[in-house]
Amino acid sequence: MAKELKKELNLLDIFCVATGTMVNSGLFILSGLAFAKAGPAVILSDYKT
Repeated sequence: MAKELKKELNLLDIFCVATGTMVNSGLFILSGLAFAKAGPAVILSDYKT
């Protein structure tokens, strides 16, 4: 029989999930802003603000 996993998160787990979410959403937002400026050539462009 398989053991059941405990359903618990400590403060470090919550902090890591929240930090990862903020970093990843920032990456998607910045790539979207770059696409808005450069269009389909965003792959070739060097986006600097």
